[in-house]
Amino acid sequence: MIWTAVARVATALHLTYAIKNLTDQERRERREINPNRIYNSREVARLLEMERSEVLSLITRGALKARLVNGNYRVSGECILEYLKNEV
Repeated sequence: MIWTAVARVATALHLTYAIKNLTDQERRERREINPNRIYNSREVARLLEMERSEVLSLITRGALKARLVNGNYRVSGECILEYLKNEV
């Protein structure tokens, strides 16, 4: 009975640790823009911490360079970094 409780506590701790690592990894990925990677509009919105509709507006205004591929916008990391440099 005590070993069952110990196993459950260990499992809970392991899951908590795994979830924390995932959220830390997501935060690091959000901050780091790889200039050689191609991002979709949702990923760009997450990186720039704005709504997807705002990203689409930036693209249609020409403030953010993108290509339309099969009905979806693709943005290079280099273009995102260029946009951020011009905005500051």
